[in-house]
Amino acid sequence: MLLSVSYEDALLAMGRYTGAYIREVKAAAKRLKKPLRFTRKFDLENDTGILAVKSEKWRTDHLVVLKDGLIVDTDGSIWDHDVFMSANVATGLSLLVYDGKD
Repeated sequence: MLLSVSYEDALLAMGRYTGAYIREVKAAAKRLKKPLRFTRKFDLENDTGILAVKSEKWRTDHLVVLKDGLIVDTDGSIWDHDVFMSANVATGLSLLVYDGKD
């Protein structure tokens, strides 16, 4: 969704991974010739990218899509960023950003 590629192409680029870490997501984006930039500085209200969040709710860091203040979780639910963070007692760690430069 973030890279404007089909779900099938994204799955193929991910390879064998069913759960993904930032490293695998970055590698898949690179295979799609849509490189992602890693940053720890982001604005939940205005930025767009793949957000890594931390919470005691998940065993490891959790990846969600952030788009202009909305979070799309892996179960397909859509949240206002502040409600998502509060409900999950979560903290944003980093953001993978696509700059549109292939």
